[in-house]
Amino acid sequence: MFVESGTLDGSKHGSAFMATGVTAPKNEFQTPLEILLKAVGSVALEQSYTDNGLLTLAENGQTLRTVIKTLDETSDTITKGWKGRGKTGDIMIVQRSD
Repeated sequence: MFVESGTLDGSKHGSAFMATGVTAPKNEFQTPLEILLKAVGSVALEQSYTDNGLLTLAENGQTLRTVIKTLDETSDTITKGWKGRGKTGDIMIVQRSD
């Protein structure tokens, strides 16, 4: 079984996918296929379940955006420090490592 869920797209639509693989000899497959199709057709989600799932996806997306922003700022700080170093500092680092 493979299950994947995605985040909201630009139109605020969410998506979830599930695929299940079933095998049987060709001449025996019709009966399980009918049972599986009936089972899949019986699945119904409450709107509140869907709404809560979409809310969770949106919250996780916001958390991810915050983490990305923090990492970006950290990277900028490190790069600024690296670019702003002086020759004297480089010499002192080499001397300490010797």
